Amino acid sequence: MSIGILVVGNRNSAVRPTSRSRDSIKTNLGRHKAATTLTCARKLSYDHGVITNRHLSATRSVWTGSARFSVRGKSLITLTVAGLLGFAAPLFAHHGNNSYDSGKRITQKGIVTQWIWSNPHCLLRYDVKDENGQVVHWLAETQAPINMISGGWRQTSLKPGDEITITIEPMKNGRTAGRIEYVTLPNGTTLHGQTEFKEDQFAPRK
Repeated sequence: MSIGILVVGNRNSAVRPTSRSRDSIKTNLGRHKAATTLTCARKLSYDHGVITNRHLSATRSVWTGSARFSVRGKSLITLTVAGLLGFAAPLFAHHGNNSYDSGKRITQKGIVTQWIWSNPHCLLRYDVKDENGQVVHWLAETQAPINMISGGWRQTSLKPGDEITITIEPMKNGRTAGRIEYVTLPNGTTLHGQTEFKEDQFAPRK
């Protein structure tokens, strides 16, 4: 005689996914997210012309669905951060008005090492010898190119090796940096760094 067993279900007896099926779901989700991220990365490489598809590889975690890309062994995240730092570099060189000692002027004779004609402020790097004959590197900023042009400044106004006489507002914290007031070029021309100043008692006289 056979015995039949009747299993009566209830609302809590619905089929639940096994651990294997849950792993499969996570794997599929991870692959989908990684594929989506890879597509975005390829689009990024196409738009910016920096990262080519043949140099792009991806490693992904099926548990988290995260993806990490590398270009010739270097993390894309690292390259992205480096790019942002490079983009922000000019911002680090800019200082607020309160950073300068507006009641003080320093006049120096120096040698130009770099003239940076760019927004938001033009930058001048130059070397000055101190009282001991040691070379000291200085950095001075001024206004944006669009403002400097009206004062006679050009991208070609200065070049490495030029001997200049420069007057700056130094920084309050004592760093070797300041804001350009006047620069006398090798040909004797004096350019104003702050173009809104028409006359000033500190202006060099020819």
